[in-house]
Amino acid sequence: MSRQYRFKARPWDLQRAPSVCTGCAVGCNIELHARDHSLQRMVPRENMAINNEWLCDHGRFDTLPLGTERLREPSIDSQRASWEQALDAAAKLLRTSGRAEIVASPSLTNEALNVLRAIAAGLGLPLTVWPAKAGKTRGSIADLVASTTIVLLSLDVWSELPVLALRIREALTSGAKLYFVGTGSNGLARDTAATFASADELLASGGEGLAGPVSILGVGAEDLAQRLEATGLIGQPPSAANGYAMAELPEASFRADALLLAGNEDWPALDGKHAVQLRWAQPATSAGQAILLPITHPYEQTGTVTNLEGRVQELRAGGKVADEAKPDWLALAELARALGLAAPQEEPKAALA
Repeated sequence: MSRQYRFKARPWDLQRAPSVCTGCAVGCNIELHARDHSLQRMVPRENMAINNEWLCDHGRFDTLPLGTERLREPSIDSQRASWEQALDAAAKLLRTSGRAEIVASPSLTNEALNVLRAIAAGLGLPLTVWPAKAGKTRGSIADLVASTTIVLLSLDVWSELPVLALRIREALTSGAKLYFVGTGSNGLARDTAATFASADELLASGGEGLAGPVSILGVGAEDLAQRLEATGLIGQPPSAANGYAMAELPEASFRADALLLAGNEDWPALDGKHAVQLRWAQPATSAGQAILLPITHPYEQTGTVTNLEGRVQELRAGGKVADEAKPDWLALAELARALGLAAPQEEPKAALA
């Protein structure tokens, strides 16, 4: 029984909605439970191609917006404002600033990212990502589970992608071997057949004769995959919910005088900078001279995210927040219109696994 949920509702009182966990890039399928449209808990939803029937503790307990002070209305320099006033102020800032940068959180939806691309192109501004938790792989989680050899390159998959670690253990129970290359922590150390300081050391120990199919995950995976002719899940996986879709974006520099910060992150200190922030929680510290636009939590909106294997999955609203918060893609589309730009009009497409 979840302590977050205990004494809050009886099971038959709950409204249920299928969705996707946004705690990491695995994209575990979940069911959101709410009472009177207020989120109470989440439980795993079986999908054998992705998370089997599992959900990690971080996803289950830390990703729900419970006990968090929400951003419920727009504001300009800490003064309440209407959406129209805040959008006009944001548009003026981005239009008149000598230098500006657009920064996307890697947990935004694909639809929000599409609007950000349109804004960046329309204003001629750089579009970047922060934190740098993006990456790409080829192959599938099913390929990983079917592998006979799995190589981790300085990647602590247990900490960064817990349910993927469970899928690796699933492969190990079928006879696969796990090898760790590099330094740093390895949460699967007790399951690891051998550890090597470098890929060359792995190959020198007879690595070229490793049984296939082979999956390789971490920095430098593609180079090693060519040497081993690996055909499983290959690449540097993202760790953020939609990091796959943002793998080509450069890391943010935050050097510009004006910033458009899209997403609920603990952004670096913005002393002396002007910022437009779209977020669902109140910022922990002063955001400088900020225009704040409230967006809904991922579990309170529709949209899609792309998991570490490139699978597009659908978010569905399991609850809703009162007041004036809007889905990330809708808030950005309204900002684009305030800027006089044509924003993508697409509604999120059904992509529920």
